[in-house]
Amino acid sequence: PIHPFHPSCRSGNNVTKPLSENNPNSKNNHTNSNTTKMTTLYESRQSLVLSKPKIDVSRVEAMLLGAVCADAATMGTSGIEDPEEMKTTVASAEAPEFKDPPAPKGFSSADFPGHYENGMLSPWGEELLFVTEYSGEHQCVTAGHMSVRMKKWAETFGGYKDESIKEFLKCMIAGDRSVELCGADDEHGKAV
Repeated sequence: PIHPFHPSCRSGNNVTKPLSENNPNSKNNHTNSNTTKMTTLYESRQSLVLSKPKIDVSRVEAMLLGAVCADAATMGTSGIEDPEEMKTTVASAEAPEFKDPPAPKGFSSADFPGHYENGMLSPWGEELLFVTEYSGEHQCVTAGHMSVRMKKWAETFGGYKDESIKEFLKCMIAGDRSVELCGADDEHGKAV
């Protein structure tokens, strides 16, 4: 899959029109539901291809800053879902952010030196940072190229690898780079 604003999409070369639309003299030049569906798909795809996205960069920057700050603020209590456990883990239930020392479940700075100290990103914040940096560098997302880059990142970043990253690496190493099949089959937030 290619993001609709990828340069190869803007050219329109990868958009297929129905047979009857390509050749008005075609014997199949009649309206049926398949032709109508293809025409509708073509027209909606063309509107994506021909229109430039109207992106308010300051809003995107604010959203990313908020996401990164929220992740860092909550990393110290990551995985604590029980309200009673939260009350005993943090000094104040009204101000649990930036727990010092961090007490996340499943990963720690002792297990992953250089990661997960107070104020640092969680494993999911680190993944968000990778995606943000990749997207900023390339200005679009192409699944194949991003997957290759993410594989290199996941093999070298040195932090905790959750099940979706482990499964992603397993698929990539096996040569399966299809987006639909490359990832964990579970019900965790980002893997759904």
